Amino acid sequence: SGWITEDIQSIVDYGAGKMYLQEYLAPEVKYFPVDYIRRNEQTILCDFNQGVFPDIQSDAAVCSGVLEFIYTPEQLLIHVCEHTNKMIILSYLGIDNFSDIDGRRASAYVSDLSERQIVELMESKGFQLNKKVPDPVNHACMVYMFCNK
Repeated sequence: SGWITEDIQSIVDYGAGKMYLQEYLAPEVKYFPVDYIRRNEQTILCDFNQGVFPDIQSDAAVCSGVLEFIYTPEQLLIHVCEHTNKMIILSYLGIDNFSDIDGRRASAYVSDLSERQIVELMESKGFQLNKKVPDPVNHACMVYMFCNK
């Protein structure tokens, strides 16, 4: 949430889970939690593995801890890019840092993108990598900030 700038007025949280992000946002920021399980009445239900995505245009999007569990993460990222105006923050434990396929499957990971694949896809949709840091909880996982060019 520290990367979210004051000009962000709306955020879609793809794979929102328990909606922890909302606690760190300014009260005036419109927050749209999207997940495949309804955690409360605010949750927008979508099954990304069925190609069901929300039709919400926003200033920013967050995809944290979700891409590993999507069979076609490229499809979700394209949708996110097409529905986000300014900034996309995503985390991913890519094949570069966790190459053991059996270990990935044992962790319930179903996608195996490399960092290069993610950056190239995002750039092809008009988003440039601005920041990249290791996840503070799992240093093998990277957190990326892409901004619209």
